[in-house]
Amino acid sequence: MTPDAAPVGPPPGRARLFERAGAASVPPGQPWDPRQLRALFSVLVRVRTTSRLTFGRRGRARGLVFSLAMQGVFGLFMSLIVFARTDAFTYSQYLSAVTLFLGAGTLIAEASQLLFSVEENDLLLHRPIHPRTLLLSKSLALFALAAAYALALNLVPTIVGAWARGARPWFGLAHLVSTLLLSVFVAGAVVFLYGLLTRVVGRERFDSLASWFQVAVSAVLIFGYQIVPRLITPASGFRMSPDLPVLWLIPSAWFGMFDALLGGLAPTPARVGMALLAVAVTVLLAAACVSRISSDYARRLAWLGETSARPKVGPGRERRVRPAGKLHPMLRAWMRDPRERAAFQLAATYLRRDREVRMRVYPSLASFLVFPVLALVDRNMGPTFVPLMTAVMAGMLPTMTLESLRTSTQSAAADLFHYVPLESSASLFHGARKAAILWIAAPMLALAFVIMLGSTRSWTPVVLTLPALVVLPTLSMLDGLLGEYLPLSRAPESGRQTAIQIGVAMLTLSVMLGLFFVGTAARRLHVFVPMLALELVVVIAGHLALLKVIRERPLRVN
Repeated sequence: MTPDAAPVGPPPGRARLFERAGAASVPPGQPWDPRQLRALFSVLVRVRTTSRLTFGRRGRARGLVFSLAMQGVFGLFMSLIVFARTDAFTYSQYLSAVTLFLGAGTLIAEASQLLFSVEENDLLLHRPIHPRTLLLSKSLALFALAAAYALALNLVPTIVGAWARGARPWFGLAHLVSTLLLSVFVAGAVVFLYGLLTRVVGRERFDSLASWFQVAVSAVLIFGYQIVPRLITPASGFRMSPDLPVLWLIPSAWFGMFDALLGGLAPTPARVGMALLAVAVTVLLAAACVSRISSDYARRLAWLGETSARPKVGPGRERRVRPAGKLHPMLRAWMRDPRERAAFQLAATYLRRDREVRMRVYPSLASFLVFPVLALVDRNMGPTFVPLMTAVMAGMLPTMTLESLRTSTQSAAADLFHYVPLESSASLFHGARKAAILWIAAPMLALAFVIMLGSTRSWTPVVLTLPALVVLPTLSMLDGLLGEYLPLSRAPESGRQTAIQIGVAMLTLSVMLGLFFVGTAARRLHVFVPMLALELVVVIAGHLALLKVIRERPLRVN
């Protein structure tokens, strides 16, 4: 169960689907086969949006359905801006910015598994499938996922947009076309960037740089999204001038302009040029993916699936390598159960070395650090908003990391947990939980505090987060309450991680928001220390009760 372990092979049912999809041969010289393209696209959508067999139990595609439903709810609240006397262009630009931000963030996380799945490569690469057919089918699957999220998000705003100032009767149809075009742009950009990364990065460095590439893209999206609200002036209604030169540098503005012109905005040469830029860039990205990236896509996939040679360790370094199974005495005192220590080491190894786990975990780190960094950009956000969001994100990190550690393309290997003498999965859960806290949450929180102290020159933001951080270890046990937790036991499923992120964010936001405001009120009333002591007593009692519940839940064997 280490990242270097031999793959156990894909589930038989999934293998048969891909065998039928790749059974037809392609005549020599033909770039792609429409039959294979349709079959591969259908299979990719099915295996990415439905649950697979897990320990003899078949689940349902609840994750994607819940994600789409929550996108629709978010779109409902997002559409309320139209009643603030918002004009059609500002409304279109705002919708495009949010759609680009959320859509690109979702696809960045999904694309790494869809484009570079070792399991699917083992089934497809030896078959007579042209690289263009293979890449095009995966690109279409990404577009379908992006379009599903975008349409769910924009369902209500499309209808409500008719009430925007200056909107024509056909605004809804124009916004639908713009949303689909934006989905093509997002899918094409993600495929192009990942394909470009495989060309410029060597095999040995790809696994590490790909995860940091996700972090960088996530940070750019978050910071870029902060620009749009600052361009909207609340005077005489929320309005953004369509002739601002800076809009040429913002991709969402291109599609907002395309949307607004189709919806009835008066055209000018500059506005038409900006709308044409959206179409031109989308077409160029799609053409580059088909003609350039796809030319050696199959070879790059096989190259990424190879096991790289281990670097030789010099004599001076061999003495510093800690033997397997050995932990620092302080960690051994923290984890007295040997099974818990084994799960801790397994989780820590995957967080350091496994590309799939890192590409699911690391992008959330950019979302966490962006709020402390915003205090450096906007001093008005530092005193209250930044500490609050830092506490909320800190509460989410352990649970999000645990969910990432639960997922693996080699999930069938987790059956071994049902053949070893385990009365409960509690020791495995606590080992993985402590690895998430020690290696992810604690370093990120320390770095956030350093950034906040440097930006505000005050200990007040750190003090304000203490009531919320006291409950952090207890909040990290959410996964253990939802059922048995077995590391690396669940196959990837599109939409599931997004659904978990939304659910965890809502719960964490409500808990942290309440504690944050209670702490703020207690500080103003000069009873902060007694309140913190009382909270600590209550949290310790609750923590011990949750430990008992998780420990006494038996491990189910099928």
